Amino acid sequence: MHILSHVGEGDGIGAGAQERPRFRVSDRSPEELRRRLEPWLSGQFPGAEDVRIDSVHAPPANGMSSQSLLLDVRWRSDGRENAAAWVARIAPAEDAWPVYPRYDLERQFRTLRAIAAAGIPAPRALWLEPSGDLLGAPFLVMERVYGQVPPDVMPYTFEGWVLDASAEQRARMQQATIRLLARLHAVDPQRFGFLEPVDSSAATPLGRHLAPEASYVEWIVEGDARSPLLDRGFEWLRANVPAEEGPPVVTWGDARIGNVMYRDFEPVAVFDWETAALAPAELDLAWFVWLHWSFQDLAVMAGLPGLPDFLRVGEVISGYARAGGRPPQDFHWHLVYAAIRHSAVMSRVGRRMVAFGERKPVGDIDELVFNRRLVEKLLDGQWPDWAD
Repeated sequence: MHILSHVGEGDGIGAGAQERPRFRVSDRSPEELRRRLEPWLSGQFPGAEDVRIDSVHAPPANGMSSQSLLLDVRWRSDGRENAAAWVARIAPAEDAWPVYPRYDLERQFRTLRAIAAAGIPAPRALWLEPSGDLLGAPFLVMERVYGQVPPDVMPYTFEGWVLDASAEQRARMQQATIRLLARLHAVDPQRFGFLEPVDSSAATPLGRHLAPEASYVEWIVEGDARSPLLDRGFEWLRANVPAEEGPPVVTWGDARIGNVMYRDFEPVAVFDWETAALAPAELDLAWFVWLHWSFQDLAVMAGLPGLPDFLRVGEVISGYARAGGRPPQDFHWHLVYAAIRHSAVMSRVGRRMVAFGERKPVGDIDELVFNRRLVEKLLDGQWPDWAD
């Protein structure tokens, strides 16, 4: 799990953009968080005594969809001292420019529990506080897991343990993660009916997935500059939608190695289930490839070799088939869909950074999408030179 706390204020994105409001990001001290959380945690332990939080802090490496706190907790029960390490995941404040318009922690909590019950290695979800009364936003608490996570900053294609690993170690990591995806997609989707959207009239699972993604773009640009790249992308997607689609499976939604914790290059925990859905398996496979492509593209732009031989399309598809997965269909369409979905998030993140004064306004709104030229190549039917 990754968190960035952005503090500041900003104005519009480009020329003519409407003036932005000031933004608030929680700046509660660890002591205040401890004071608020200790009584609540005591209520989760009937019969426990002297529940106390020894430390509470935010991890340094993060993304922006939520905030997380690392908690080290002690308590007494039946005359014995107990200790545990947990993570509290807090929904973003509505006035802090969240990345998504709605952050459904209850859905995430149910997904985490159902995924773990199905044998997928997810952190154990312990409690949910849905009201927001305690910390100003809903939050859930889950067990902390230990291991190595491929870094986003700096990307693992620039430096770090994945880049430093041997080709054999990365191959083991790649196939183990692909096997994990195949296991997830083999889970009985009927146990995850709560992932079905309740307000969609689309006839197919892919259609029910595509419609809210298009609505997300409209939410991003509301009162601001439209994105020609995103408009072109959704026009292409609608014009080329697959005639047939695979059966709906439980999809992770954010399937990438940066959301997996590893020990000895084997997955031990899978994080970030806020975009889980019942949809064709291709959504996860294409996202899995595209998110690596996006980091590899950054390395190439920086003049670095990166990892061009890692997570290649042919190897991902053949490895998925060996793991029992159904061969993907219309993979180029799904790669474009992954690229446009990711570009929408990056556009929102870029606009948010401008609004917080973390980068200057741009004349061309699509310069906020750092993989823009790679996305444009995909829309033109081309793949990068370093990809299969």
